[in-house]
Amino acid sequence: MSEHVLLVGREEGLARRYRQGPRIIETHLRLSSDTGPLVPGATGVDLIEMQIRQTMGEKVMPEIRRILQESAAKARYGAVWYANTDLCGQLVKLVGIEESGPDSEVTVTPHVQPGARLDGLRSNYSRLAEARAFAPEPKQALTMARDAIRKLRVVVHAGPVEPDCF
Repeated sequence: MSEHVLLVGREEGLARRYRQGPRIIETHLRLSSDTGPLVPGATGVDLIEMQIRQTMGEKVMPEIRRILQESAAKARYGAVWYANTDLCGQLVKLVGIEESGPDSEVTVTPHVQPGARLDGLRSNYSRLAEARAFAPEPKQALTMARDAIRKLRVVVHAGPVEPDCF
């Protein structure tokens, strides 16, 4: 495993060597699109900025440790929940996104625009929307994200039945 860490050139940051051997914190050298944006909201650490700075040769772990120590006093947890549908046809509208309100602890972001062709959930790219929520307790954050998605309604122009849609 330590040869792997040396091979990819990551001795500090996402993969780090310790006296007891390496600890892999992230198995790939890119941020996860699903969970990467949750980290800044929960910890205050901007992983994208840190990754860029580390790539440029800067030692970022001392700053990350400082930020984490400062944020430890006010625990925050993040959750993400996705909207999908088995409906097929042309998306007319996602109802409820504009009703997400100004609550900065919950944001709902559409992944599709009106006019998009819907064929059910086939991959990560066929998700309709996502809700991200932050709260002092993990179950509370998850409930907030789920509730935001449950408020959404999908309006689809189905058109004629297509055999490949089922």
